[in-house]
Amino acid sequence: KIANVTDVVVEITRGSTVTRLDGATDRTMALTSLIPQTVVTFNTPAFASEGTVAVAIWEVGREAFVGRTTLTAIDTTKVILVSYFPTTGFADRTVVVEVVLDRHNDLQLARDVVGRTPNANITVETTVDSLSINAAG
Repeated sequence: KIANVTDVVVEITRGSTVTRLDGATDRTMALTSLIPQTVVTFNTPAFASEGTVAVAIWEVGREAFVGRTTLTAIDTTKVILVSYFPTTGFADRTVVVEVVLDRHNDLQLARDVVGRTPNANITVETTVDSLSINAAG
């Protein structure tokens, strides 16, 4: 159990950039520490691009007991594929595929995504294989 947020250090690494947040000086950091678990809340810096962000958290004086995890920084302007159906179809027939997207503010019509008439302002590419379907745009 950690008694005080001022005893918490968070180190955020993205590529060669390391940001260190200290609970003693970062007023946005919060701590809830009970016997079974400790929850540390903090704000990450803004990132210029997508990618994996490494996070290390420890208590001052107990640096040997570091909690480590990773976050994924995402580009909120890119469309994300949520789901699709069906996952298979006959090769010799036309298959109607239903695609569910998130963050598609630039798409005017859902039909633009599933083919037929692409929107002039955005290109949606769909790749299908036995494991996954990916929407890029």
